[in-house]
Order: sequence, then C-alpha cells, then structure tokens
Amino acid sequence: MLERLEAHLKVTANMRGTSAEEVAERVLSQPSLSGLQGPTVSPVFSNRNGSATADYYAIVICVPKQASPLQICSAAEDVIGGSGVLISPLTYIFDEETPRWRQLLLNLGL
Repeated sequence: MLERLEAHLKVTANMRGTSAEEVAERVLSQPSLSGLQGPTVSPVFSNRNGSATADYYAIVICVPKQASPLQICSAAEDVIGGSGVLISPLTYIFDEETPRWRQLLLNLGL
C-alpha cells in the first residue's frame, strides 16, 4: 500500500545524441530529470539508405508526482533537447525499500 502513496510519473522522450552515454549525461545534468536511479537510455533505430542508424535515443525516467507535468515537459524539451515527451502515471513502484516504509519503521522505533 505504501507504494501507492509514493506517487510517481513515468517520463519517456526521444533525444538526438551521438551516444547513449552523452544523452545520459545531459539528462543527469538536470536534477529534476535524473529519475529515481537515473535514466534508462535506449537507441531508436531508423532505416537510412538501407541500414539501421541510431540518431535518436529514447529516455525513460521516473520522477516524483509533485513535479508538474508542464515543468517536466518544458525541462525535457528546452533544457536537454527532448522531443515527443510522454508523461504517464505509475501505479506502483516496488523498490528495495521505500522512503515512507523507512520513515514508518523509524517512527515506530523499529
């Protein structure tokens, strides 16, 4: 139940870049977009002249829901150069230990 209280948004965007590492560095340079543990970066392949090329990379991050979708979209587009930004609610995140669980145990003296 605590996972439902830890509301987050899933953000997916495409970014032009030279490598997954370069795209990840741009995302990580913005604390509001760094996600829970960092971005997932995957190549987006297109068919150019008969061969698969990856000029774009898809990023997926999870951010706290208190962040405004408009602020997230603006930062993703304007600051790090993302396009086609998708934002959707996450129902559950099963982490090793949620902050609310840790705080509950602390409050109970356990």
